[in-house]
Amino acid sequence: MKKFSLLLTFLIFGTLFTLASCGGDLSLGSKSNTSSQSSLTGKECGCTASYMPVCGVNNITYDNICIANCYGVSQTVQGNCICSSRPVCGSDGNTYTECDAQSAIRKGYINSIVKFADCRSGSY
Repeated sequence: MKKFSLLLTFLIFGTLFTLASCGGDLSLGSKSNTSSQSSLTGKECGCTASYMPVCGVNNITYDNICIANCYGVSQTVQGNCICSSRPVCGSDGNTYTECDAQSAIRKGYINSIVKFADCRSGSY
């Protein structure tokens, strides 16, 4: 798990460094068409409704960087996250695929993934 986290962190910072050094445009354009995110996070964020997906460091895909920031995720890379079907253990003690667990987290059904293995396995 530590190796995976280290690799993910390296990839994120490498991508951001590359974008910055190449003059990549990290702005999301006009905010004139704002959309309330209160139904998603319980707070007003003033985000656009534009679909410019970003993958958060938590491996969850958000519609745009503003929405990711609204969820408290400040480190993202452009594009959808690659979703895995490997088994993970949710905070409720049930085993999910990683994709289903991430969806359950977004919907508030579970708080987190507690280990990247079947809940019945002894490994973390």
